[in-house]
Amino acid sequence: MSLIGLMYASKTRSEHSQIKQDLMDILTEAVNFNSRHDITGVLYYGNGYFLQYLEGEKNQVETLFHSMILKDHRHKNCEVIFLESSEERLFERWSMKFAPINSQIRDFFQKYHVD
Repeated sequence: MSLIGLMYASKTRSEHSQIKQDLMDILTEAVNFNSRHDITGVLYYGNGYFLQYLEGEKNQVETLFHSMILKDHRHKNCEVIFLESSEERLFERWSMKFAPINSQIRDFFQKYHVD
């Protein structure tokens, strides 16, 4: 099996009042889809941006990203941060875990001059 990790960032299209419902919907859809396709990962949200890391079999992850995420009306300006082969999963127990933005994540983006 060819295991990969893919991280992307995107901006939400939703108004602030809608984002909580969008996050609930995205997480529900992700858990259902990912558990059926052996994809694991984590989703961060903060300041109007999503940052998601997906891992799993190469074809499954790439299909999810190109066929679903890029076409999802809740995202805009979606950019791949990295895509690389992996020896092992970082989030093997999470079909999808959500974490709000925190100071370490904010500091990382400020260090690398990413809005």
